[in-house]
Amino acid sequence: RHGVEGSATLFYMVHCGKALYNNLLWSNWSPAALSKLVIIGNSFRGIEERLLSRILERDYCYIAKVLKGVEEVALPSHPRYLDTFNDTSVHWFPLDKLQELSPEVWD
Repeated sequence: RHGVEGSATLFYMVHCGKALYNNLLWSNWSPAALSKLVIIGNSFRGIEERLLSRILERDYCYIAKVLKGVEEVALPSHPRYLDTFNDTSVHWFPLDKLQELSPEVWD
């Protein structure tokens, strides 16, 4: 469990399992903490597209809850490395977007 304490933190998590992303979000589950995170890793939108919503909400609830509060930009893929970096994005969590989420999200 790694919580961000005071400073912005970049997490490089390419090819990590969904449970690791979910745990990182859980460890920093507040608008103040999440707004200090930047994650380079597997696309959250891709995770959402590939999983049934009931599985996403049951097994990876923090990813599911934060989808409306995250900004995501896909990194360009290079033909030589399509099999390696084909689903990599930069994710950040703008404080204003997080504060717009319903209070139940943070329970």
